[in-house]
Amino acid sequence: MHLSLKVTVIATCIALMGCGGPAMRFATESGRPEIVMERASIDRVKSAIVNKMLNRGFRITRDTQFELTFEKTYANPVTGVLLGDEYIGQPNTGITFTIAQRGEDVRVVTDVAFIANPGSPQERRFEGTQTAQLLAKSVLEETAAEQSRSSVRAQ
Repeated sequence: MHLSLKVTVIATCIALMGCGGPAMRFATESGRPEIVMERASIDRVKSAIVNKMLNRGFRITRDTQFELTFEKTYANPVTGVLLGDEYIGQPNTGITFTIAQRGEDVRVVTDVAFIANPGSPQERRFEGTQTAQLLAKSVLEETAAEQSRSSVRAQ
């Protein structure tokens, strides 16, 4: 199946199956789920995000000074047929948290995607769903709530 046809079919299936619908645009600087935690420690923020994502069944695929990326196999068989192939199988949901110090504050911005054929030369990224965005947003909100001595300015 041609890639453009796959993309069209997957978008239709997601909309029809209620799998979260197309990605939303948030009223933030980035247009994606993000939060600023006042007087927070980057190390504590990263640790909290790692624990929350592990609890949700995700695995760490990248950890750098400014970025944490997690993936989880997407459990929808229709999506697997459309985005995967006979060698790779089900696509992954990928959530990346970009973390930046902003004075005494820590800003965290998320990016959500479907990843077809992960780790292969044929790897493809597609915009994530509202459901995945809301999951990322809830991780941010829970992390902010945990930060001691932090007053949160949600964006």
